[in-house]
Amino acid sequence: MRYLLDTDWVIDALRGRRASAQARHRIDQLAPRGIAISVISLAELSVGPNLVEPSVQSRTEMLSFIEEFTLLAVDATTCEIFGRVKANLQLRGQLIDDFDTMIGATALQHDLTLLTNNIRHFERIDGLRFETL
Repeated sequence: MRYLLDTDWVIDALRGRRASAQARHRIDQLAPRGIAISVISLAELSVGPNLVEPSVQSRTEMLSFIEEFTLLAVDATTCEIFGRVKANLQLRGQLIDDFDTMIGATALQHDLTLLTNNIRHFERIDGLRFETL
């Protein structure tokens, strides 16, 4: 496994926008090398299908899409890394959302390159490799 898929790439891949084709194409290119997704992204993705009027179709489509990837759980090591990263960000006055921090910690723990377009947040995490569309 070499990559961790961020929530925004999944959303782009599932929507009918131009970014959708780019995201899906790049994911297809990288899939043979191994792509994982964090349970944190799964939590974030679970919000959308429950907004306004719950949509069974959108939930099914989302679950079907992510089942092709390895799902990485949060464990004690992830939490230790999260604590170090969050403390470092706090000391520098550059805090980011806790979910993003946990996704970054997961990528660091497993030595994965994060596939994300959220550069503004993730570039603050020391040592984190990322790729954008």
